[in-house]
This record gives sequence, C-alpha cells and structure tokens, in this order.
Amino acid sequence: MAHDRNRSSTPRLPLIQSFTTVDLQCYLGIRFLVQSPSSMSSHSRSSSSSVSPSSSLSSYFSHDSSSYNSSLESSSFTLSRSFDKLSRSDQELMTQWCSSTYRLFCSRNTVQQFWQTVVPHESLQHLYLKHAMFALTSLHLAVLAGSGKRRQRYRKSAKAQRSQAVTSLQRTIKTIDTSNNVAVFAFNSIMMIFEFAYHLVKPFYDEDVLDDLCKNFLLTRNWITGVKRGLASDADSRLRPLIESIEVHPKMPDMSRLAVLMLRRQNAALGGSEPQHETAIYEETIRHLGDSLENLSRGGEAMAVAFRWIYRIPVQFLDLVEERQPFALVILAHYTVIMYNLRDHWWMGDWGERVLRVICQHLNPQWMQWITWVIDATGFCASEL
Repeated sequence: MAHDRNRSSTPRLPLIQSFTTVDLQCYLGIRFLVQSPSSMSSHSRSSSSSVSPSSSLSSYFSHDSSSYNSSLESSSFTLSRSFDKLSRSDQELMTQWCSSTYRLFCSRNTVQQFWQTVVPHESLQHLYLKHAMFALTSLHLAVLAGSGKRRQRYRKSAKAQRSQAVTSLQRTIKTIDTSNNVAVFAFNSIMMIFEFAYHLVKPFYDEDVLDDLCKNFLLTRNWITGVKRGLASDADSRLRPLIESIEVHPKMPDMSRLAVLMLRRQNAALGGSEPQHETAIYEETIRHLGDSLENLSRGGEAMAVAFRWIYRIPVQFLDLVEERQPFALVILAHYTVIMYNLRDHWWMGDWGERVLRVICQHLNPQWMQWITWVIDATGFCASEL
C-alpha cells in the first residue's frame, strides 16, 4: 500500500466544520472527472445498473466506463443524500474519511475509488463498517490534533466507535456471503490499522510496550483472519484486484540475509546447548522474518510485509516475547526494521523506535551484539535507545 502522505492533484476540501452536503457532492464529483475510468483496474467483472453497494462494486471492476461512472456517481449521490441525516460529529468523521483517512489503503489509483466511495456507501448498509470507519478516522483526527482537549475528545470517540463496531459485527454477522463480504473485508482491514494506530494516542509507558505489542499482534491476527474470510466468500472475485500482487523493483540492497543467517546459526547453537530452547518455534519465525525482509528489499510494500509476518509467525513466539526470552527479543528487534520503514505513516509513527528502545533495555551486552544490523539499518544510536 502506498505511502499515505501521497497526495493527488485534486482540489482541497473546505474546513471540516463548514463541510456541507453540496461540498461532498462536488468533491466526489470532481474526483470522477480527475481520475478517468481508463486508469482503473482492467479486470473485467459483472456490471449492473443497480445502485446497491454490491453492484456498485461490480461496476467498479467493469470494463464498461459508462457503467463505472454511473455506478460511482449513484454511490456518491446516495452518500451525499445520507450526509444530512448524520449527526454533526458523524458528518465531521465522514468528511475526514472521504477526504483523507481512506488514502492509507490506496497502494495505487485502481483502488482509490473503492476506499473513498464504495466503502462509505457500504457503510450506509452495514452499521459495523460505519463505526469502524469512524473509529479509525477519530484516531486520525486525534493524531492531527497534537495534544489538548481536542485530542482527548477524538481519542474517546475512537474508543467508543471501536466498541460499537465490534458489538454491531457480533450481533449482525451470522454468515459471510456475497451480501456482506465487501463490508466484512473493509471492516477487518480497517480494524487491523486501528490496533496499530491506537498506541499513538493513549498514555505511553516503557514497561507496557512489549505486552501491548503482543496484544496488538493477537488482535491483528484475528482481523486478518476476518479479511481472509471475506475473500473466501468472494464468489465472483470482486475483491481480488484489491489485494493482487503488483510488479515491484528492488529499492535497496538486501543486507538482511547475513543477519538472518546468523540468527539461524545462533538458534541451532542454543538448541544444542539448552534443552528448554524452543528451536522449532524460533526457526519458523526466523524463516518468515527472512522472507519479509527480502520482500521489503525487493520493493514490496512495507504495510503488506508487516502484516504478513504478524499473521504467519507461530503464536507461541508471542508467548516467548511476553516472557522476555532474550532470543525472542532479538528476533523481534529485527522486525522493528520493517516498522521503521513505516515510520512516516501516521498510524505507525515511532512505535518501531519505542519497541527497539525497550528491547535494548532488556538485553545485556552479550545479546546486544546480535542486533548490530538492526541498529545500523534503522540509524538509531544504541546509547540513545
């Protein structure tokens, strides 16, 4: 997914407080003109003149540009008509989503209209999705607010919206099928980011960082499972273009291979000398780490790389981190290199640095030598950590 600070050459929005239904119609209408259908996905999908959320998504992936425009314009019109029915605070959150927050999911132009227009339209039909959107948007506004009462207000809003989102999902979803798989996919994708973003606005204590990260990883694994279930119910492959691989090119030398090799050798040595050493768990974790770092060096998108590792590692590894096992902390330190590559994304910030700092506090000089590459790759000074 693309760097979320990227901006397209579309007009700026008016101030959120003064945003109106007409502004929303004009803004979304302008985007239809600025971004031509020819730049959208070339994957052919079934099209329909219906304006239901599922059919609008079908047209989104259609070759028929007239159907594409008509469907998105219908979605935009429905969204703008519903705007006046929202409370003032919800209007603010919907505006922020449609103008900015949605961008963090946009790895390329072909998915932009899905996250900016189709997802809000789906949220009109699925309350849990609306609450998830508003939870993440509240966090975004809290981060932008800096500090003070506005930050606290948005933080409370984010927490409340998240709770309502989860409750609504549990009450509503019995099975996942083509009537709700788009909403379920979007919901879980949003919640994955929420878990990472929330750390930016809550009180921070060094002693809690690693435990918070492990809890975050467990929650994220659940949300990723939800994403996969949404995709599994994607009978006509309407969601497939959103996650398909794109051609990547190497963006930096792969200096991680030697570091990963050294970790494997150290794991084998510890396994031979310490009967309680969890060699198999560590080996699988290191293997996925090596794949992730190699993918990153080849130009893979850091967000996808980060979440893939979280999902693939054995869950027992998180128990070892919670126990503060030195070798587990060494491996986790290598993962912070991936977090470091996401530091400019508003929802990640300096969390990688925080985690690395706490890891260094737990490692003695003997173990610190095993994260030399991490210090070099991130540019952090161990003395400052």
